[in-house]
Amino acid sequence: MNFFDKILKFTNPIFDCVLDERDREGGELMTYKLFYYLEDDTVSIKELKENQEGRDYFPMLLRKQMLPKNWKENPVSHPSIFLEKSDAEVSEYYSPKDLIVGTTIFVYGRKFLLLDCDGFTRCYYEKALKLTQPDRVRLDSSPKRAPRLEVPSYLGLGTPEDSLASYHSLVPKSPKKDVITYLVNVNKFLRYGCVLDTAHPEDKIRKFVLSLSLADGTITIMESSVDNSGIRGGRFLSPRKVWLPGCNPDEPEYYTAKDLHIGATVVVFAHRFKIVSADLYVYRYMQAYPEIFSPIAIDSVRNFLLAEGHLKDDLRRATEEEYQKLEQSDGPSEQGEVQKRLAGFQIGDSNGASPAPIASPRASPVPYGDAQAAPFAEPPEHPCPHPIIPDEELRKAYHTNEPDELAIQAYNVPEDPTSSRQGSPKKGSKSVHFQDDC
Repeated sequence: MNFFDKILKFTNPIFDCVLDERDREGGELMTYKLFYYLEDDTVSIKELKENQEGRDYFPMLLRKQMLPKNWKENPVSHPSIFLEKSDAEVSEYYSPKDLIVGTTIFVYGRKFLLLDCDGFTRCYYEKALKLTQPDRVRLDSSPKRAPRLEVPSYLGLGTPEDSLASYHSLVPKSPKKDVITYLVNVNKFLRYGCVLDTAHPEDKIRKFVLSLSLADGTITIMESSVDNSGIRGGRFLSPRKVWLPGCNPDEPEYYTAKDLHIGATVVVFAHRFKIVSADLYVYRYMQAYPEIFSPIAIDSVRNFLLAEGHLKDDLRRATEEEYQKLEQSDGPSEQGEVQKRLAGFQIGDSNGASPAPIASPRASPVPYGDAQAAPFAEPPEHPCPHPIIPDEELRKAYHTNEPDELAIQAYNVPEDPTSSRQGSPKKGSKSVHFQDDC
């Protein structure tokens, strides 16, 4: 009767005892209160309302009873018909000496960790049992992290953009489109001629036209009909975006204008198409946006169109510009960048004297080393070795063609019909040439 209504409470302002089932699948860490009644050595466990996170509330997890240490060794028939207990009926139960802060007790197979006890319990242990309860056990109170939402893999239903939009919203919504790009490039297509890159001979004669829409990036493939081949033309691929080979299905990459040029291979659902031609609008688009395309792609289309004779105006314009540059380069030009840099060098001879400055391109070359620079001088004017002698002097001309003398040569001139003289010699101008070389 001395311990009537005296209870040992293993409590904690936050946690009393913890049910640790994290080693099991779906197990959690939950808090409870454990009561030990000194009057009859019974134990009860009460559930806290803090555990009501989507669960039904149960006030008592364990009703008031004696708690065996090993519940599997309980006697089958209890109590016995005899007044004295047999050895099969004797079992060990938890006593106050077993309830120490920081220890783990087993309640019918479930592990409970004692975190702390109240003030009365600590005084009772110090006075009656001469035991000191340890300080409160502190658990890791790190805040719960929200589970990271991961985008599910693409299942192949619809497009990846549709699947991603359904993931972000409960009500499926169509992906947003770039309206400005669509309005600017509506009805603009880049067309290429293609053939199948295959080993089957019957497919090598098939011809296709690949069209890339600049508005939405979709690709359309149309097959041309070939006479006497048994192949009917028509649509081979409806407008859709085509994945690049080897890309991630969850984050796909699509064919764009920069990937298409003459000589490139386009893989469409395991069909390999090789681009062999392009229209004139493709080259004009490349000229307008050269930063998108590589120089190899631009050159491939330009060479094809030049061979087909579609760039005559461009070729004529380029020729005229080149001819104007050549004409401008023939006149006097200023000192070039290379000459400006060479003028800064000082090349001295063995005596330490610096050479003369670099002359103009038409001046004589300036040697360096021990040689001396020759001054530039204009060549003297020589009289013409082939003078033109008038007709009056021809009448008094020389009559011999000996060496080292003048040689007279005459050439006929058509007769003047208005001349009134008869029997007069034919008029003509005669030239005298020196035989020696000048």
